[in-house]
Amino acid sequence: VVIFINLAEGEYEDSFERANKPYYDLGMSLRAEKNWADAIRAFEHAGTYSDAETQVKETKYMQACDKREQHNWDAAIEIFTALGDYKDSTTVQINETNYQRADALEKEGKQEEAYELFMSLGRYGDAFARANKPYYDLGVAKREAGEWDEAIAAFEHAGLYEDAKEQIKEIRYADDNRRSD
Repeated sequence: VVIFINLAEGEYEDSFERANKPYYDLGMSLRAEKNWADAIRAFEHAGTYSDAETQVKETKYMQACDKREQHNWDAAIEIFTALGDYKDSTTVQINETNYQRADALEKEGKQEEAYELFMSLGRYGDAFARANKPYYDLGVAKREAGEWDEAIAAFEHAGLYEDAKEQIKEIRYADDNRRSD
């Protein structure tokens, strides 16, 4: 490398670029192998060659997506956050990561944690409906089992999801009629 840099005069003006191109190419190869850390170092070593600086960000972005696919939610969010305004890192990608985490929590039966995370996403995708559906389903199951108070509590937690409010009215009406008989 030193030889190329020292030759950066006269007919060897492209020596600096020629010295850094192998690092850039190496970064591309390593990234294709999902060797994120070494790819980032290679692109950083390529310096100002071509779009090496952008490739560092792109590699980190791809790494964060890979972390999310591996359900390493915190690492993915940390990387997306560090990328700042690169692409859609701090907007869509962080929300998508939290959405997928909430989905996984729901599948694990951790309804309360899933609910909290879905609710934190506001109007992202169908997060609102996903937050409330488990409680609605629980309300239906409790109603069918004749567990009126638990059904009402679940439907209240479901909020405005589908006809949760109507379900509460129907249960109270049926419970009142049962008690008056």
